[in-house]
Amino acid sequence: VTVQKYPLVIATKYNIPFLLNLPGQGNRVHGEIYKVDKKMLQYLDWFENIPTMYQRTVVELEINKLTEMAGEEEKLSPGSIMEAFVYSTTTYQPDWPSLPTYESYDSNGDHGLKFVLKEDRNWASVQ
Repeated sequence: VTVQKYPLVIATKYNIPFLLNLPGQGNRVHGEIYKVDKKMLQYLDWFENIPTMYQRTVVELEINKLTEMAGEEEKLSPGSIMEAFVYSTTTYQPDWPSLPTYESYDSNGDHGLKFVLKEDRNWASVQ
């Protein structure tokens, strides 16, 4: 979970989740931690459309359950703090900070906003 609050919103007609880089607003956001190599990080940057749609930023996370990182002897204990990259955005529509915020994202969540797969989108009008 993020140490600071951030607004996690669902926006555009495609119901895309966006973590707005507005520390101190929204909720402490829950997620998963993955350790990736340089090649995978480059792929994720491409997939997340860096730097146009998202930016990769460092945030502090508080571990909320015992976590073992693959290939590491060290275990992350609940309550410990670590830094990790997240994909957040500073490029968003003016009304997005006023949208409902969420603690986590699930495309089939209670919000009722069904995520539209990339192959089903008309990218000429993401706004």
